[in-house]
Amino acid sequence: VEQLLERGADVDVQDSGGTTPLHNAAISNASEVAELLLNRGADVNVQDVVGNTPLHNAASNNASSEAAEVLLDHGVDVNVQNNDGNTPLDLARRGDASETVELLLDRGAITSTQPKNRRVGVILGVIILLFLCFMIFVLFSP
Repeated sequence: VEQLLERGADVDVQDSGGTTPLHNAAISNASEVAELLLNRGADVNVQDVVGNTPLHNAASNNASSEAAEVLLDHGVDVNVQNNDGNTPLDLARRGDASETVELLLDRGAITSTQPKNRRVGVILGVIILLFLCFMIFVLFSP
């Protein structure tokens, strides 16, 4: 990795899914590679197409919390939500990664967050409003 970076490789290059080398280092718990990428300017808060940051990836890997700790040391947003409204803490809990859960809580993870994706509620509200308008029109039209 270091040789590629020395030859000008883009530290934040993304594949079609928005995954960067830092995402891959995090999911593999390659903390030394993550540290190298971050020291070379990788964006610690970069999100892929589903909104996952490298911390989401590290939190979903219950092998160890080393990569998560590196990301946290570099200022990653511990409470960022992906497109489904899940935080890294949510994924760590779901994966039964107790070491990572403890680390995230120690670093300020909020235990209860509001879902980011509220489209269903908005759409339902619009449908109800349109239905009420239709009923008023039908009932009061001559």
